[in-house]
Amino acid sequence: MSCRIRSYFLMLGIFVATACERNTQSHPDELLAAIGDNKLFLSEIIIPSGLSESDSIAFLKRRINDWIIRQAYYQKALENLDDSDGKIARMVQEYKVTLYIHKYKQLLLRQKVDSVVSPNEVSEYYSKFSDQFLLKQPYVKAFVIIVPASHTKQAELLKLLNNYDEKNIGDLKDICYQNVRYFNLENKWRAWSTVMNEAGVTTSQIAPRNISKGRVFEFPQNETIALIKVIDYIPANSISPIEIVYDDIVNLVLHKRREKFLQKLENEMLQNIIREQKIYRQFSD
Repeated sequence: MSCRIRSYFLMLGIFVATACERNTQSHPDELLAAIGDNKLFLSEIIIPSGLSESDSIAFLKRRINDWIIRQAYYQKALENLDDSDGKIARMVQEYKVTLYIHKYKQLLLRQKVDSVVSPNEVSEYYSKFSDQFLLKQPYVKAFVIIVPASHTKQAELLKLLNNYDEKNIGDLKDICYQNVRYFNLENKWRAWSTVMNEAGVTTSQIAPRNISKGRVFEFPQNETIALIKVIDYIPANSISPIEIVYDDIVNLVLHKRREKFLQKLENEMLQNIIREQKIYRQFSD
């Protein structure tokens, strides 16, 4: 390793610890490796934040070695591959064109298309296409509580769960804060498999037909007991509540909005080029 690279590695620890931003005046760009006319500079590498000095140096070494190996592969490819028919060159050019178009489209979409979807738009979309949002598995609003098997207030806890209403949520929380191993009293829709996994229970232990609103399930587990209180229940293949698919609908509305913008833009581009007679095509519309 050259003295120049060693010096850089010593400087790197200070650079990471102080978290300073590099700039060309106070931190000249550092040459890390070179093969022929190809060079790798520090500015081309993004060092993840939160790494220790030794981890940062190890990360940098790996990136340098990866770059050297990549360059070696490239040189060997140039020496051993025949591109006399220009096929590889055309593929490279096509990729370049595709990349430029993609980047330009992304720029236009950020600049020209509103990325805010209002709750009214979501509700309207859901009303029109709710039958497209069918649940693939049961969904529940459910509490999950895991208590020691010897919990002194287990009977009281079960009574509160079996006779649950929103008025006694305070009493339920009071018990849960006392020697309960784990509890989740969020009253929101979740997949049944997620609730089962949270309770440490396999889905095979409860058949979907046995799930019902208001039911309490108990699962002894060595030194603990897992309790699941089903507050509400929707079977599989039912239409999903809007809150479950809200984010999906936002993405769908944005996708359609962007598609509409690009389609309009492309039609206008084509018509402008034809009108200005800047194009030759064998078949016209």
